[in-house]
Amino acid sequence: MTRQFSLLIFSVFLAFAVNAQLSGTYTIGTGGNYTSFSAAVSALNSQGISGNVVFNVTSGTYTEQITINNFTGNATHTVTFQSAAGDSTAVTLQAASSTTSTNNFVVKFNHAKNIKFKDMTIYRSGSSDYAQVVEIASSSTYLSFNSVILKNNKTNLAGDYAALVIGKNTNNSVLNHFTFTNCKFINGSYGIFIQGSSSGSLASGLEITNSIFSNQYRTVIYAAYQESPKINYNIITSNSTYYNFHAIDFLYCNKGPEIMNNKFSLNKGYGLYLTNSQGCCSFTGKIFNNFMAMSGSGATGIFMSNSGTFNFYFNSINMYGSSSKAFRIAGSTANHNRFANNILYSATTAKLMVVEQSITMPFDYCNYNDYKTNGYIGDWHATTNISSLSAWKTTSSLDANSISVNPNFVSNTDLHIQSSQVQRAGTTTLNAPVTNIDIDGRSRHNIHPDMGAHEYSFDDLKITKVTVEDNMCLSSKYNVKITIKNISNHDFNDPNLPVKYKFNGNTVSELKPISSLASGDSLDYIFSAKITASTVGAFNVEAWFTLNMDINSSNDTAVKAVAVNDYPVITLPNDTQVCSTNTVTLDPGQGFDYYLWKTGDTTSTVTLDVTMLGMGGTFVWVEVTKSKCKSKDSTLVVFKDCSGINDKIVTEALSVYPNPATITLSIDIQGPFKPEYAEIRDLTGRVVYHESGLPAKGKIDVSGLPKGSYILLIKTDTGTARKQIIKR
Repeated sequence: MTRQFSLLIFSVFLAFAVNAQLSGTYTIGTGGNYTSFSAAVSALNSQGISGNVVFNVTSGTYTEQITINNFTGNATHTVTFQSAAGDSTAVTLQAASSTTSTNNFVVKFNHAKNIKFKDMTIYRSGSSDYAQVVEIASSSTYLSFNSVILKNNKTNLAGDYAALVIGKNTNNSVLNHFTFTNCKFINGSYGIFIQGSSSGSLASGLEITNSIFSNQYRTVIYAAYQESPKINYNIITSNSTYYNFHAIDFLYCNKGPEIMNNKFSLNKGYGLYLTNSQGCCSFTGKIFNNFMAMSGSGATGIFMSNSGTFNFYFNSINMYGSSSKAFRIAGSTANHNRFANNILYSATTAKLMVVEQSITMPFDYCNYNDYKTNGYIGDWHATTNISSLSAWKTTSSLDANSISVNPNFVSNTDLHIQSSQVQRAGTTTLNAPVTNIDIDGRSRHNIHPDMGAHEYSFDDLKITKVTVEDNMCLSSKYNVKITIKNISNHDFNDPNLPVKYKFNGNTVSELKPISSLASGDSLDYIFSAKITASTVGAFNVEAWFTLNMDINSSNDTAVKAVAVNDYPVITLPNDTQVCSTNTVTLDPGQGFDYYLWKTGDTTSTVTLDVTMLGMGGTFVWVEVTKSKCKSKDSTLVVFKDCSGINDKIVTEALSVYPNPATITLSIDIQGPFKPEYAEIRDLTGRVVYHESGLPAKGKIDVSGLPKGSYILLIKTDTGTARKQIIKR
């Protein structure tokens, strides 16, 4: 009895364990918790979940079809299927295409909720026509695909039975909240086909972001009856020749739908096809920063019918096929649109803007656009084939500030601009919502952005130099000059560039108007407010400017090191009296950088005699410089006659000849005078010749003296004789 009871308890426990709700992390693949997707999905459908579930899928190819139903716990918890390797090519879930519509899917969501697929490939193999990859049905909601490759092999079918992702409104099911991020959609008649309930009951939460769509044949993204769908940052390419090809097709997409930052490279058909879609109801549709390149004959870049309340800002459209149209608008309720900062270009004969007769006024605002074509600017109501922008402005009363220039795209499909007059030709005076970044995420100029999706222009000014005296003198004033170079890629204009400098804690702010400073050119600006050197010491002069849109603020500032010095102190002697037969040496102090005397001398000291200044008093000044600071002072030098009768007698007794002399100067002293020495001095007082023990009658060799005037002094035992001589 006991043994039987134990077996019963074990059986109950085993049944409970097998059917327990899932929660946590599991592995799909050989050796894992589940050998296949089907086994894991069967457990979900039968057992439900009690917490978030993650299925890590072992690398490999899984050939099977799965249907995920509504199971217990999926309203509050999520289920994630993901490659264990984190590589979207490592795991492939596939099923062969079929010749019938039965089970036309690899993955089907049947009233499923909160399901995520990540980092894997979902593939419909084979060549049969029925090749849907993902089917969304029966009010499924909150489905997410991240880094998933969805593909089939169909490249020439228009029927929706070959769509990669399809969610049709059948039996009034509500299909909400689908996100596709970083995915790749390859081939198929449709990339994504999502349909809400009706125009009166819109689905919500459709977001397609950062994904790549290639080679869809009929339509890339079809979104019908959607509230605020977001199609942003995708790359869409197709060479489809289908006459009614649509890249993005909105039907009754209302309340602020977004198509932003997408890159289209297409052939025939339509780029954007908007019908019965209204921003409306306190919302505005946003079509910003798109590249639209179309090559096929008869193609249309953007088509609107009975759609309105959209802001079309910063789009670049290149129609390089013949007989095509860049923008066409039709329908009696197509109104309240705003169209600005767009480039509509064709090197062929495309029409750029076609406004059909059924519309009274489709635009609340249409201005600051670039229209350039070798065909017609467009049609305005009954006036067709308008050939010039000026005629378009007159006929439509729009585009007063629009231009007609070549945007200089990099290529037909790469619509980044190069140097062009569309630079800084746009406006930011726009009604919200608006964008302040370009297609590459760069900030736009806050006043004069470039037209089109690409903000090619950038502002970059640089202070290359601060010019100011590096040695200043106390209490003096000095100019501050800065050199500003334009290293932007366009002519720079700013009526009031704020420029500043800071010195010793004080900041000076001024405004410098700049007009058409060419790229690569420089200008100088001298501040009107000068520096006052009020304190001795070492300082920095820091100069800078403020430019809101500067792409490189690291070069906006420059610094110059300076020193403020006191004025040098001169130590000339007090007023000096000296006998006329003697000299006096003046010394203002040593260590100065430069000296300048009244006599013109630049030596640190000067020796003076009566021949230089004459008898009596003379003020002798000196100017000294130290670290560019100058001081000047003077002293009174008085030469007086200190000689007695003996000097006069000796001088009268002295004869010199020849005078002027060339080689030899003869001296002859008549009387009882005994010479002690002879000196010859130049006019600065410098001794240029000296000889001791000279006889009363002798000769002096003057051949080595430069030509000029000199003073001859003969010192005797009685007195000193002085004579002026000339050497020639």
